Amino acid sequence: MAKKLTVKKKNPRVLPVETAVSTSPTTKKPSLFVIKALIGFVVLMVVAYLYVLSQPDKFRIDREITIEAPKAKVFKEINDFHNWADWSTWEKLDPAIKKTFEKPDTGVGSVCNWTGNDKVGSGKMVITESDADHINVELDCAFPEFKKKWYTFEFIQNGKETLVKWHYSTDDDFAGKWTHLFGGEDKTLVEDLQNGLKQLKAFVEAAK
Repeated sequence: MAKKLTVKKKNPRVLPVETAVSTSPTTKKPSLFVIKALIGFVVLMVVAYLYVLSQPDKFRIDREITIEAPKAKVFKEINDFHNWADWSTWEKLDPAIKKTFEKPDTGVGSVCNWTGNDKVGSGKMVITESDADHINVELDCAFPEFKKKWYTFEFIQNGKETLVKWHYSTDDDFAGKWTHLFGGEDKTLVEDLQNGLKQLKAFVEAAK
């Protein structure tokens, strides 16, 4: 009787399982140069802020011109809002500007309300002081921003000529100070005042 051969089954070889170990990348610390740059930027911003804040709370521009005409003749062109259309810079920016006037027609208490395009906005002007030597005008601008402004005109007779000084002033908050320092608005306002005086001179001298 033949022997039955028994084949022993070998246990399958179990391979070791590799466990993936996640390693987080080493966090790089900001370099000393970056830290110094950030500190320098913050210091620069603080210095700029304090510098702007230290500017005067009232912004002012002064311009003048000599007109070959008696003081009284120049005075009446400014003392009556109806005449401003002949020389005002802003009147030229919007030929379709709408204006209404309140009594009296001239001098203290005279009122001019205006509404125009984006260049001239809207608001109200009132003559608050008026004599032979000066005129004060208070402006309440309602658009494009609500802001109070002041004009002062001075008249100085010099022989047959009159020196006319135009002072513009307004209160400045932080945004206004920043704009006047870095925004270039000064140049535009200076040109507007100077052009207005040139047009006043041309009109008065042509009306001799």
